[in-house]
This record gives sequence, structure tokens and C-alpha cells, in this order.
Amino acid sequence: MPPESKIKKLIPTLYKRDALSHLLFGHINAVRYNLSGSTIEQAVEQFKRYYNLSEDEYPTQTAVRTYHTMTKELHELQRKK
Repeated sequence: MPPESKIKKLIPTLYKRDALSHLLFGHINAVRYNLSGSTIEQAVEQFKRYYNLSEDEYPTQTAVRTYHTMTKELHELQRKK
């Protein structure tokens, strides 16, 4: 695999993620904001139902981990500003 270019190293990791991860992140945040009693797992299950994704295609624990990682990356970006 070729090394990453210098310009790509300047782009925060959060922005390099794929579209599915960005959709998931936004969906979970929207659900939890609008339905304050919702858990991350409930929001993930709703996301998977909406996009017709099975557990084999997108395991819930993977989605939860992705959400937590992206939240951490966002907080790190906000701290750097």
C-alpha cells in the first residue's frame, strides 16, 4: 500500500471516514437529541432497519464502536480549535 500523501495527513481522521459511518453518526445523534431516552444501540437498530442492513452486513457492536470512535475524534477536533 503506498504511503499517504502529505495533504491527506492534514485532513482529520473524522473526515476520511466512509459515507455509511457519517450517516450512522448523524442518525444516532439526531435520534438521541430528539428522543432523549433512546440508547445508542436503539438508534443503531433503527438505522439498520431504515437502510435494510442485516446483523451480518453491519454488526451492531461494530456500529456502536464506530459511533464512539467518531465522537472521540470530534471532541479531539473541537479541543484543537
